[in-house]
Amino acid sequence: MNNAHRDERQKLNIGQDKRWTEETKVRSDRLNKGLRGLFDRLTGKGKSIRQQNELDARKAAQRDQKQREFMIVEQIKERRALQREFQKLRRKHIKERSLVAQKIRQALKVKHSHSPHRERSRLRGPDLSL
Repeated sequence: MNNAHRDERQKLNIGQDKRWTEETKVRSDRLNKGLRGLFDRLTGKGKSIRQQNELDARKAAQRDQKQREFMIVEQIKERRALQREFQKLRRKHIKERSLVAQKIRQALKVKHSHSPHRERSRLRGPDLSL
């Protein structure tokens, strides 16, 4: 999941960078160059175009930020869901291990209760007692 999320973020960044470059070129092309650009400066048209370009750039940056935030929120939701599944599995495994341990204890008790206990002497060697 980590790799998938990282790849998704990388694709988004690459796409947003490409789109930003294209939009910047479009905004730049709105401004006239040369003698027309000088005339636009004198008439005030150049200033209004620059202001519009700045406004468009801010809107584009906000749009990109919202996309990143949306993706982050969605990835967090996916991660939380996966964490809940892991927690369920852990609880299930703990219960299963507990049941297995309980069955082993019961089996050992039954085995010990059916087998005769023979006291073993601490002394090594043959037992000569009658």
